[in-house]
Amino acid sequence: MIKQIALVGGVKMKHFEKIALILAAGLALWGCQSPTSSSSSSTPAATFTVTYDANGATSGTVPTDGNSYAQGTPVTVLGNTGNLAKTGSGFSGWNTKADGTGTSYATGASFTMGTANVTLFAVWGTPYSVTYHSNGALTGAPPVDGNVYGASSTVTILGIGNMSYSGYALAGWMTKTDGTGTSYAVGATFTMGASNVDLYAVWVPTNLKFSTTGTTITLTGYTTPPTGALIVPTGVTSIGSDAFASCTGLTGVTIPSSVTSIGSDAFGGCTVLISITVASGNPDFESISGVLYDKAGDALLDAPGTLSRSFTIPSSVTSIGLGAFWGCSGLTSITIPSSVTSIGLGAFWGCSGLTSVAIPAS
Repeated sequence: MIKQIALVGGVKMKHFEKIALILAAGLALWGCQSPTSSSSSSTPAATFTVTYDANGATSGTVPTDGNSYAQGTPVTVLGNTGNLAKTGSGFSGWNTKADGTGTSYATGASFTMGTANVTLFAVWGTPYSVTYHSNGALTGAPPVDGNVYGASSTVTILGIGNMSYSGYALAGWMTKTDGTGTSYAVGATFTMGASNVDLYAVWVPTNLKFSTTGTTITLTGYTTPPTGALIVPTGVTSIGSDAFASCTGLTGVTIPSSVTSIGSDAFGGCTVLISITVASGNPDFESISGVLYDKAGDALLDAPGTLSRSFTIPSSVTSIGLGAFWGCSGLTSITIPSSVTSIGLGAFWGCSGLTSVAIPAS
C-alpha cells in the first residue's frame, strides 16, 4: 500500500500539527507571572526608625527623627536641638545603650541602619563651660554662654555680645592671649574637651580689612594705608598676599605667635619699612636682622624696603620668595649661596641701586 503524505508548500502536514500545538501552549501561558515575582512586588520593604531618649534629663526635649529607614541606608545623628539638660552633668552625645556601654555617636555623625529600630540615649558626663572675655573692650560685656557641655559635645562660637571698642572691630576669639592657642571665627564650632574653655576677643583696627572662616582670621588689606609701626593683632592667623604691598608709610611690622601663614608680597614695595619682627613663640616664622624667614630658615620671604648696601643671604636658605626684595632701592650688592635652588618672580624688582649679584659657580 502506498502511503500518501499531503504537502503544503513543501512542508509535511504533521509538522504543522506540532507547530499549532506549541503556539496554543504559548498563548495559554501569555501574561502569566510566577507566584514569586507577584508576591515580592506587592510586599513593601521593611523600614526602621530612630528614637531619642532623654536618659534622665531634668529639662529640655529630645529631638525627633520622623524618617523611616530601610536596611543599609545612612542615618545622620541629630543634635541636642531641644536643649536637654541634666543638673550637675553635661551633654556629651548619644549612645545605643542607656548605661553608655553601647556605640557612642556625636552630633552630625552617621551610621548605617541595620535590621531593627534604634534608640539613642543621651550621654551625661562631667560638665564643662565656655567663658568669653572682652580682652580690651572699653564698654559693654562679652556674650554669655549659659550651656553646660559634656566632653565631645559641639560648641558654637558666639558673637560680640554688647561689647564696644572704639576704633576696632571684633574679628573672632582665641583660646590664649599670647596667640599660641586656637583662633575661631564667630559661628565656627569646636568639640569640647575635658576642661573648661576660655575665649578672648580678637580686635582688629577698623582701617584694616579681614576675613574669617573656621579657625582662620586673615588680614586681607586696608581701607586706609597704615603708617608707622604696624602691630598685627594677636589672634590673627594669616596675612594675605599683597595685603600691605606698597604701603610707603609703613616703617615696622610686628607679627604675633598666632600667624601661621603669610602670602607672597605681603609687605613688598614698602620702601621705608625698617624691620619685620616676629614673636619668639611663632611656630612658623622668624626674623633675623629684620628680614623675614620661615622657621626652618630655608626660605627667605621678605626683606624690609630700607635694606641697603650689601647683603649676604644665609647658607641655610634654599628659596627666595616672590618679591622678597621688592623696593629695596638702597641695596647695592647681594651674595646668593649655592644652597639656593629657587628664586621667586620679581624677587629683586625695584632694586634700582643693585649693581652686583654674586652667585657661586657651583
